[in-house]
Amino acid sequence: MGAPGSLPSPQKPSGGLSGVGDNIISSSGHHQRSLVSCPPEAPAPTTHPVVVHLITTSSSASTPPSNISPSTLTTSLSSFPLNVLYPSTLSHSIANVANPRPLVRGRCLWDIPGEVRNLIYSSVLTELPRRINVARDRSSCSGTQNPDTGYITPQFPFANCLPGIAYTCKQVYQEFVSLYLARAKFELTTMEDVWYFEGFLNTVPWGCGWHAVAHLVFPDFGRLAETPARANEVMDFCRRTPDLGHLELVLNLNGLYLPPIREDSDQINFLRRMRPMKPAEQFALEMDLRSLFDMPNLHTLTVRYRHDGITCTPMNMSAFMDLRDWLISGFVATPGVEVSHEYVDFPRSRDSYITLRISRPDRRASDLQSCGASEASSDALVF
Repeated sequence: MGAPGSLPSPQKPSGGLSGVGDNIISSSGHHQRSLVSCPPEAPAPTTHPVVVHLITTSSSASTPPSNISPSTLTTSLSSFPLNVLYPSTLSHSIANVANPRPLVRGRCLWDIPGEVRNLIYSSVLTELPRRINVARDRSSCSGTQNPDTGYITPQFPFANCLPGIAYTCKQVYQEFVSLYLARAKFELTTMEDVWYFEGFLNTVPWGCGWHAVAHLVFPDFGRLAETPARANEVMDFCRRTPDLGHLELVLNLNGLYLPPIREDSDQINFLRRMRPMKPAEQFALEMDLRSLFDMPNLHTLTVRYRHDGITCTPMNMSAFMDLRDWLISGFVATPGVEVSHEYVDFPRSRDSYITLRISRPDRRASDLQSCGASEASSDALVF
């Protein structure tokens, strides 16, 4: 038994560390001496073994006697290291070191199915404009010049102002821009607009830009295709977009008239009153409209006539109707193609519209049949 008022000496641990408990009691009680003293040859106490034996073997040290004053206990405990009083402050516990927690791989965008990614992109695309005037966009275009070659790389504003998700990586940019091109309607007024837009489509990775364009508008196609060479260049640009589904062509009624034959003044005055009209086939040949029949996915063609101050007469309207019949006969000549048309005339705006809706039911049925056959073959492989 110890002296009155002294801390009881703990039992010596069975792990072979003699004097560890004595050292703790002696170091903690500065003004009270324990009956059990530490032999002089005992090594200096270390931190980690003390923690282990205090927790596992010394039960009396964890519950001090009730006859010790709080000030004495506070003074005694203040000399202990922090990791002795609070074992949870150790950098690694024994359980965590013995059984490390397995690493959990984080989820990324590519773990999400493509259908869900398209929904994410579509929700972002609702904030972008659906109709893009390429001429207005081209006017604000800037470029960076290569000091070695002098080549100027244009910067495309409608592609550089996309939401931040589009610039995550190359694949996200390709997927986002492809959906963007498929939803937007692009207006091309001049050949500079066509070349500018062509340069942008070439920058989309893996050539996906050309396959994504679905709606083109030429607000001044009659002036844009003023020569057969220009008309062929514009139609060649349209043919390079294989998934083009909507095409709008705006023609000027002046293009339907033949140039007057200048002989005498009486005939010139007569021709001004009754100018002869071009045959529909000649007008279509000049505009290279035969290329429309080679667009496999075109299903809506809108031809708009602007009168531009010219009085709408039965003669020029008959020429307009002849062009409509020529287009319908050209599409119907292709096997498996059906065409329905609508005609709308706006006298106040002096504009006339012809809309052709092209459907290919045979090809759709064959696509569904091939899709069903592929699913059946995959089921056969599974079972």
